[in-house]
Amino acid sequence: MGSAFKALREILIIVSSILLAFGLDAGWDLRQEENTVHLILSDLAVEFEGVVSDLQRYMDRNSQVIDGADSILNRIRTENGPVNVSAAHVGALLLTPTMNPRQRNLEALVASGRLDFVQPDSLRVLLAVWPPALEDVQENEVASWNFVHEVLLPELGSFVDLADPMQWRLDDLIGWRQAGYEGREGAQGDEGPTLTITPALEVTNLAQTRRYLAKVANW
Repeated sequence: MGSAFKALREILIIVSSILLAFGLDAGWDLRQEENTVHLILSDLAVEFEGVVSDLQRYMDRNSQVIDGADSILNRIRTENGPVNVSAAHVGALLLTPTMNPRQRNLEALVASGRLDFVQPDSLRVLLAVWPPALEDVQENEVASWNFVHEVLLPELGSFVDLADPMQWRLDDLIGWRQAGYEGREGAQGDEGPTLTITPALEVTNLAQTRRYLAKVANW
């Protein structure tokens, strides 16, 4: 799934550049049929530019998960006895980033039967690869969501009170939505109350697994 996500990132960059460089060539013979494809490709270029932004937001949110896991794991490894961690770092483990990129214009192009009009051939190949690559990314989203809600939350709750981390998670989500993605980087400055966790193999394994799933997503 990770290699597919890496490929997806490359597809977005290449498709956008090729669409702008070749797909919108003013030298096309703008007969009615080809003019329709020209308009679809113009919309497709805009659509993919938006997907690039969605992809960056998705990666940034997964980076929050990784940073939270790293902080907790580093404290467990370097300190003796109970360790103090912030509600933000525990809350970051509970994040379940999702990506639901727009595909309306690509679906319209495929449904129109005009995909053969797209030039060059390499662009057609990339557009064909996009849907299955996206399916792999969405499978990773489902795996992360299932782990957080079916494993992490029930088991982590045995070692630490999750009230503050859940509140941080809610506040963080509201902050992202209110501020929008632009200009908002990483976790909030307020890391919330300090929590005490008694180191245990179960806690380490939970944090390691959540970190792994986020790393796979950003691979």
